Amino acid sequence: MLKNYFLIAVRSLLKDKAYAAINIAGLVTGIFCALVILLYAKYELGYDRFHVNHQQIYRVAVNYKTNSGIDVKTAMSPSALGPELKRSFKGVENVIRLLRYQGAVVLENSEKEDVYNENNIFRTDPGLFDAFTYPMLLGDSKTALSKPYSIVISERLAGKYFGTRTVLGKIVKVDGENYTVTGVMEDVPDNSDLRAEGFTTYDFTLIETWNDCNVYTYAQLERGASVGESSKGRKNRTRREYILRR
Repeated sequence: MLKNYFLIAVRSLLKDKAYAAINIAGLVTGIFCALVILLYAKYELGYDRFHVNHQQIYRVAVNYKTNSGIDVKTAMSPSALGPELKRSFKGVENVIRLLRYQGAVVLENSEKEDVYNENNIFRTDPGLFDAFTYPMLLGDSKTALSKPYSIVISERLAGKYFGTRTVLGKIVKVDGENYTVTGVMEDVPDNSDLRAEGFTTYDFTLIETWNDCNVYTYAQLERGASVGESSKGRKNRTRREYILRR
């Protein structure tokens, strides 16, 4: 029975080849468009979903008006905000600050210095991996950033710098200081808010201020806590409004 239906369909198509070609082209185009839409939706909806705590993590956005009356909205926030969030905001379990480092990474060897210019290395707080669960290939995420002058790099950077990912204990120079490689993480997917290539420890007390918006601040809320509850008691510093956003 199915064979007969198939033969009838083929004969009908062969009777009017132009009509058949138009219909087949339309069908193929429709299927292709549907697949593209599905893949795009999967990509967009999968942003940062590899983090186990993604439903509890929010980035602080800042809205304020300049002295000249211009409205400013930015994802950057004052470096002093992080500790204040932890102390004063209900339901905030963890706060992570990130300061982008754009500059040279130097590898010294017996013959010469290899210099690499990087744009996606971030200075951060020691508790980064408590909030963001970047998959680690080497090293312990619980201790990788516990000591000063530690750096965790991506698998891509490990290959770029050393030709292998077995690099624990190696030394790289960042901003003129020697950092020890304490971990190698998987390359961050493209559909990530932070396409980081590496993370280093940093003493944020050196730059803590309310005057400049110079870091990215992320708040990890306790399970069951809502953004509304966490915003209660919010302090309005220098006429700025701080908003937790995914």
